[in-house]
Amino acid sequence: MDTATQLKTQLSTFDDDQVINVEELSALLGTTPANIYKLSCHAPDSLPPRLDGFGRRLAWRFGTCKTWIRAKDGVIAPPLPVETPAKRTGRPRMA
Repeated sequence: MDTATQLKTQLSTFDDDQVINVEELSALLGTTPANIYKLSCHAPDSLPPRLDGFGRRLAWRFGTCKTWIRAKDGVIAPPLPVETPAKRTGRPRMA
């Protein structure tokens, strides 16, 4: 049994007040711990609200994460805008 499966099994025994870490949140969301760290810096709104008071360590309340996932279930993200490439500058070419 791999680590993610063990974590998912372990999560099923947690109550809503249990504090979870990055590895457990990544198993809950189906992503990697590295992606959780990246999202916490660059897009914190794409993760459940985290707990304060743990210093640099990232921590979440399990019940808050479950509620956040249920709320996100019905939400469909709008499509990302397509960026047009900027006009290249430089010496004109013969065309």
